[in-house]
Amino acid sequence: MEGLEKKQPERREADSVSLSVNPEQLPAINGVQKKGAGLAERLAGVKGRIAVALLAIGTQTLEAPATHVVEPIPQEVSGRIVAETLSTSVVEKIHEQGFDVRVTLPRPESTRHSSYYIIHFGQLHESTYVGLDRAMYKSVVEKHQRRMYALYPQLLSACNSPIFQEGRSYGLQDKTLAPLDDKKIQEALSNIEAISKSRPVSVTEAIDQLAIAERVGNMVKALRRHPQVQRLIHAETFLAGKLREFANSAEENDRNDERFREFNLRLRMLETSNNPLFAAAEGSDAQFQASSRLFFEGKADLVGLERAKENQDAMSLISVRNEAIDARGQMVKDARTLFRSTPGGKAMEALFAEIQTLSSADAEKRADEFSTRLRSLTESEKRFVQEHSYQTPEYQSLTASIDILNYKIQDIRETVVYEKVEEFVEQYPDYGGTGLKCAVIEYGKNHTFAESAQVWNARSNTHVSFGIIDVFDPKEK
Repeated sequence: MEGLEKKQPERREADSVSLSVNPEQLPAINGVQKKGAGLAERLAGVKGRIAVALLAIGTQTLEAPATHVVEPIPQEVSGRIVAETLSTSVVEKIHEQGFDVRVTLPRPESTRHSSYYIIHFGQLHESTYVGLDRAMYKSVVEKHQRRMYALYPQLLSACNSPIFQEGRSYGLQDKTLAPLDDKKIQEALSNIEAISKSRPVSVTEAIDQLAIAERVGNMVKALRRHPQVQRLIHAETFLAGKLREFANSAEENDRNDERFREFNLRLRMLETSNNPLFAAAEGSDAQFQASSRLFFEGKADLVGLERAKENQDAMSLISVRNEAIDARGQMVKDARTLFRSTPGGKAMEALFAEIQTLSSADAEKRADEFSTRLRSLTESEKRFVQEHSYQTPEYQSLTASIDILNYKIQDIRETVVYEKVEEFVEQYPDYGGTGLKCAVIEYGKNHTFAESAQVWNARSNTHVSFGIIDVFDPKEK
């Protein structure tokens, strides 16, 4: 889940939004929005669904969070802390890989309990949602992950840390468990190779082999980050080819078998999922992911940084936030449409119609005139759209709601990060023989952590406090 605020530590602040929940209104609010509904009805629907989402996570109102200012750390102070925490040789390696590093929140010194630096290694990861974005940015994400892979050993050694991994909810996954997955893949490869030596000779045999191919496809999804998963994909694709040969050359009595029609449909579905573009969009292709690759190679332990309840809460808020963004965008579209019925809009339409009636030579002669008239009309449209969308109380209310939802989404997930690291420190005080020195967390590059860590450190029930060191790509800020 990618972040929502800028890389530089900043003051999170938003106007208060009145969205108190009246439970008696919720059934009406939840009704299906009719096509062409008016602005008031549309906004009421959005606000109502925000209210429902807030109720689900135990919040009655959508209020601006308390303001917390994280003061910028002077460069010389940041450099000294980083060198003391990671060493100058690690800092040099960070720069070699095109990353930079800085302290965004100093570690509290005067506390009654232990304190650690969190090394936030800002990752670029594939889209959370299934779709073409995953396929389009696959190569970009992989290049970023390979640079992370090259840097991880130095960070882990300096911190004596596992990799605390975004997007996973398990506890400590010891790297010694990796051979178990190697064994699963080798067994699956042996099984496929054995049955792929010849194509099936009956519908029954074809169905049995198809079931094996489908199970392998599910294994690929579960182990798509494994270094050997591409071999599994090739083997499964080869088996699917053998099954297609059988289907294309099947005898008439086989084709009339009811089971054959089901077999053929399932085979087509398998072939579609094997299409590289479809597989990349769906997330069933091989994926290079730095921390998982190190785990499978027996070079790093992993600890998940997610919890199901908080993840579900965040996803619920993301859904209604996106709906608010869409509603806000629709206001701008509506304003542009409304402009067409104004004298300025009609004049612009008439201007375009006039240009279309002219020859290229005449249009070129009057280019300056048309440019001046169009510039004036465009400015009129801009002012109209501003007045009827961006500057309206409704638009500004939605913007404030979106800002606060973004804060809550970040806060929910980042708080779990601190709780997970705290749990790890308490459960494994002697991790790696000497205990954790600093916690290396792999998390979306747009998270800042500094402000939420400051709030965490001020809590009365905190057992472990944190400072934040950010490892980031300066070109992706």
